[in-house]
Amino acid sequence: MSQSIIVMQADELDSLVAQAVRKGVGMAVKDFKAKVYMSEKEAGEYLGLSPSTLRQMRSQGRGPEFSKMGGNVRYTVTDLDKYNQKNKVMTHG
Repeated sequence: MSQSIIVMQADELDSLVAQAVRKGVGMAVKDFKAKVYMSEKEAGEYLGLSPSTLRQMRSQGRGPEFSKMGGNVRYTVTDLDKYNQKNKVMTHG
């Protein structure tokens, strides 16, 4: 088996890494959006919140809309995205 050495400038490497990260993040987002309903844990990961925070928000009548299916709480990506949009804070700087 032969090996090759690739030589590149630091900015080229930065660009290549950034491109790979964007592609990976894009694929992860597509995986989340492909799912119609998410569990509490998955919704928390999507929003960057813990499941216990989501439970607390539900008990206080806050947080994203949800459905109950067979006693299980389920979220849609659409509802999570609406919640994020509604709670966006604009900064001026």
